Amino acid sequence: MWKPIVFAFLTTCAGVTVALSHDVRDLATLHEPNIQDLSTTALKSAEGVEVIVSHVALPPNFTLPTHWHPGE
Repeated sequence: MWKPIVFAFLTTCAGVTVALSHDVRDLATLHEPNIQDLSTTALKSAEGVEVIVSHVALPPNFTLPTHWHPGE
């Protein structure tokens, strides 16, 4: 019972660590979005589908146009 919980916790910790290690140091000097792909992996359970993990830093008061993230 504890194995899935421990696995989820460790995975979350690893993801946060990777995201923080790619942090933008001074958001006040950021004038345009900074997007860094951290990982791109094919999803084994669904052919032709991939998982992309990105770190996105946006400047202060930046707005994004209306968009959506379709589910599979």
